[in-house]
Amino acid sequence: MSGYSLYSRLLALYALVAATGIVFISCSNLLVLNIAFADLLTYSIPATGGGCVLFAAFLQTLSWRRLRRFAPLLRERREAPASPALQAQRQLALAELQRFPSVIFAATLAFALLLSLAYHLLQAILFVPAEERWSRGTLLDFLYMILSEQALALTLAIVAYTLLRRMMRPHVLRLRFADTAGMRRTAIAGPFVLAFFSCLAIVLIETLQHLHDRSGEPILVRPLLAMIAIYALFSFGIFALLASGLGRELRTVIDGMRALSGKMLPHRLGIVPVVNGDEIGQLTEAINAVQGQLALRYERLNKEWELARAVQDRLLPHAAHTAGVCRIAARLRQDGGIGGDWYDVVPLAAGRFAIAVGRAPGSGMPAALLMSAGLLLLRQELRQDGTPRDMLDRLAAKFAAVMQEDRAYTVCVAVLDAATGDVQAARSDGSGAESWRLAPGESVSLFASGRIRRIAAAGQADDANTDETAVVVFCEQQ
Repeated sequence: MSGYSLYSRLLALYALVAATGIVFISCSNLLVLNIAFADLLTYSIPATGGGCVLFAAFLQTLSWRRLRRFAPLLRERREAPASPALQAQRQLALAELQRFPSVIFAATLAFALLLSLAYHLLQAILFVPAEERWSRGTLLDFLYMILSEQALALTLAIVAYTLLRRMMRPHVLRLRFADTAGMRRTAIAGPFVLAFFSCLAIVLIETLQHLHDRSGEPILVRPLLAMIAIYALFSFGIFALLASGLGRELRTVIDGMRALSGKMLPHRLGIVPVVNGDEIGQLTEAINAVQGQLALRYERLNKEWELARAVQDRLLPHAAHTAGVCRIAARLRQDGGIGGDWYDVVPLAAGRFAIAVGRAPGSGMPAALLMSAGLLLLRQELRQDGTPRDMLDRLAAKFAAVMQEDRAYTVCVAVLDAATGDVQAARSDGSGAESWRLAPGESVSLFASGRIRRIAAAGQADDANTDETAVVVFCEQQ
């Protein structure tokens, strides 16, 4: 939103407040004081209209003088970190935007008091005889009228204050402050307390005015209760507007907390903008601090993760091998690209190959560390040759001696004779060994979960699309 758009909205707001003041004063003169409309046209309506125009012009000029130097900041959309000078300007802009509704509230009351004094002074000079002008009764009447008009001014001031808080919020959000540093510390209850005492003062002043107007006459209870009911509804509307703004701020904080507790990565969440220096702002600041710590931890963990992936990739052999009449193909499937699955192909004497696939306990980084240690131990046992059962028995003893993990690892080992296609296979679960001679087109698959499957005919479904780490030994057509 541009600075000119902001000034246009402010002018519209001030014009609305001024027009509301004209309507209130005219209705009060017509219905309460029983002044004829023709008499109002001679002085009251022109004077009130001129005063309200001056009122709107005064507030617009005040707004322009206070906000003009921050107009470029209110127009820009900047996500990159700001320079120190720009950050200082943003701090000043934030402080001004936060106190701006209070400034307009005070200026409205002060201008209305001056305007009311000038109006009644000029009225006394023009319409009150000189001998009655400074009498006690005339001064007391003027005092009660000024108090009544100040009640109206207070009504308009609290409306302007409440609406300006809503109007300033998008601009505060655009400045995107992540903490309350440099903000004036406030309390959530502050605007509500101001609204409460303003509405209470309005009701008291109007009640006193009504009692003064009925002095010496019976008090009309029904109009008095009607007036109180009207101002009670007005107070409810003001409190509803303030509560609505508070609810929006709370929803922003809740959304940020849900994003942090959900699946969104902390470095992609972005800061939750701080709007005020109250308790909600301090809570938002704490959320942003936690998010920053999580982002740093995520970055550090991501670097460690990438390093572990690189180490794991270097430990594993190539995924494709040609062994005589057979072709060996391996695939690695694990969540996040890192985990406890592994495979290995080790050449042995006399044209034979040891093939292994397995899974370490756990998942993620801990499983990757166990996988690295387990693969190194397995590779030592495979190179010592023997049957698959012999290799697994030695590996189990090694796991028990070195890692105290003799049952948690899942391993399948096969020995392939590349010249004949003979395959011997065994599992770490202690089940019996299996052996086949692969005919052309046949294959054997070893899975990290401990399964061993032979595809005996070319027409059967193979395991190429199985979402599991596996090694497939396929006998080529001779």
